Amino acid sequence: MLLVSVLLQLIVMIGAARFCNRIARRLGQPGVIGEIVAGLLLGPSLFGWLCPHLSAAPFAPFAAAPITMISQVGLILPMFQIGSGSEFSRLDVGRDLGVLPPKMFTMLVLMAVVTTLMTGPLLRLLLPRIGHSAPRLAEA
Repeated sequence: MLLVSVLLQLIVMIGAARFCNRIARRLGQPGVIGEIVAGLLLGPSLFGWLCPHLSAAPFAPFAAAPITMISQVGLILPMFQIGSGSEFSRLDVGRDLGVLPPKMFTMLVLMAVVTTLMTGPLLRLLLPRIGHSAPRLAEA
């Protein structure tokens, strides 16, 4: 039953994505815009909200884990393909423009990294004080 549910979900998602891709291209938009619209239409924000019983039939909750794994692989492969085709020698071009001095650029990068790394722990400390509680890993 799990295999049938996963295959049904894949058929519905790929079919809707291809259909919306074609519509977007006919409207002069990139195909990926149509695919994003298809995801929004099929998701819980529209299809699940308008017709929750119809949405539950093709998108069974017990098939969520395999679909999540397939989607993660689907995200990783294009990123690997893009990264393998990158020419890192072109990254030096921006330094010659003189837009930012090297020390200021380094400080901006360090501030961005520190801000990104500190946001999670700071939110964890602040959320219980506001009255919200974030679930711990063992609870989730």
